[in-house]
Amino acid sequence: MEGKHLVRWFVVVALVAVFVGGGLSDGGHPAMVRGEENDPTDNEAVGATGDSAGGDESVADEKPDDPAGEEAATVNEDADEEDDAEENGEAGKTFTCSRCGFSTDQAGDCPACNLPLTEVAAGSVETKGGAVRAESGEDRAEIEADGDVKAVSGKKSAEVSSDGSVNADDGTGNSVNIKAGGQVDLKSGDLHLNSGGVPGGY
Repeated sequence: MEGKHLVRWFVVVALVAVFVGGGLSDGGHPAMVRGEENDPTDNEAVGATGDSAGGDESVADEKPDDPAGEEAATVNEDADEEDDAEENGEAGKTFTCSRCGFSTDQAGDCPACNLPLTEVAAGSVETKGGAVRAESGEDRAEIEADGDVKAVSGKKSAEVSSDGSVNADDGTGNSVNIKAGGQVDLKSGDLHLNSGGVPGGY
């Protein structure tokens, strides 16, 4: 009897072992494993991620403003304005006659004296009482009402009087004086040259 009981007990234990072993052969907790594979919350998370990615793509498709293009357009407009100014004459320039004081914004010769017109330094140009004065940095040009002209550039200066005489001085002891009759007086340091006249005069 005891032997039969032992055999039965052994069979029961064996069946339980087979049942338990078969149920856990796929890694244990088959319901949990299968549930993880088909968890609907994971699909929702994936869908949400896809939507956010799609939203990023739509933002990326928006093109920002192009400041470089606007700047290039402004530069082109400025260039066109400069071209128009050049076509209408020497933009912002003043030309004067060293003898009679005639002033104009067009290069060429003086209509009265037939002398080449001299460009006045760009900068501020003032006309007052028949005189013209122009300044640009250290450069200055003046045409007085009586026709005298004085141009100064730093320490260098030159004067052309209405009688045709010329006086130039660089401020370091070097000077040239050409009088109306053509007489030349040249000084360079200790060198002093005096000429009786220049053929054709001034």
